[in-house]
Amino acid sequence: MYIKETISALAAQGFRHEKNTVSNIHFMTKQENPESAEICILMNLTDGFTVKPDSIRLLKEEVERKLYFNGKRKVSFFLLIFSDHLEEARNFLSINCPTWIVDTIGKQLMIYEGQPEEYYHLTKTFDYLFSDAYKKKMWNRIPYGTISLIAVNIIVFLYMNFYTKDPEDLLMRGGCYWKYVFENKEYYRLLTCTFLHFDSNHLLGNMVTLGVLGTALEQRLGHIRFSLIYFLSGIGASFISALHYMHHASDTISLSAGASGAIFGILGGLFITLLLLRNEEYRISPVNMIFMIILSIGNGSLSGSIDNAAHIGGLLFGIILTFISCLSRRNELK
Repeated sequence: MYIKETISALAAQGFRHEKNTVSNIHFMTKQENPESAEICILMNLTDGFTVKPDSIRLLKEEVERKLYFNGKRKVSFFLLIFSDHLEEARNFLSINCPTWIVDTIGKQLMIYEGQPEEYYHLTKTFDYLFSDAYKKKMWNRIPYGTISLIAVNIIVFLYMNFYTKDPEDLLMRGGCYWKYVFENKEYYRLLTCTFLHFDSNHLLGNMVTLGVLGTALEQRLGHIRFSLIYFLSGIGASFISALHYMHHASDTISLSAGASGAIFGILGGLFITLLLLRNEEYRISPVNMIFMIILSIGNGSLSGSIDNAAHIGGLLFGIILTFISCLSRRNELK
């Protein structure tokens, strides 16, 4: 993970990531004028990857010859090694090339005697990578909330599958029916119905979508805010659905179940973060996002079996809740 962040830091300094066939070696090049070039070689010597110093020396000489042949009169190299075995990594100090070693076990940057003290502000980058702030960021990047929600939905489905044979059973076990909600005051159904699914296809479609959209929003907002938006959007979607069926299908039992209302809330949340959070790491086109929303709502309108009222309600709740959440942390709106 440190290599990816370092590549991003170098890219911000004008370096370009060159393609190569060796997975544990990365080339970053910077060419400020036609006659010079700077090459930063990043090597991953963790998890059993090994490279001999002579191999890097030969590789460096080969690249240097090619650049000289292409008209480069000044070529400089910098070697950055990420290693979990310092003794092995120190062997590369014998190469005639400025070298830094990143100790991935001890989480420290090793700058040995005779090596440059700075290289394109990378010392600040590594200070951040070894800080508590970065650990918190990495914690947020693992979508624990999304994984937990998917697991709970699957467990509930498997458990219910032993007892539930038709939609009426789902109704008795927590499905959302407007009369039970408003007349019997069984408001818990607004939440329990979001964990019930009619069949395996219904579950699979929702969980795949939740995995993709949920991970993206959770990494933007963090576990707690993501979870609140999911649950509140799901409850809001169920409430809107119950109101809709109360006015349009009052004489029939219209059962609402499934996580799609909450998932539409996540979709609405993603749209808001795309508009408001300027420190956006993901490149999602606003046009594509709008197209996705229109297509999903349109598909629900054309299908009589889809609770489109819940989808629209969840989407609106997700948009409103995420907007409020982002405004409450104005420092994110940069």
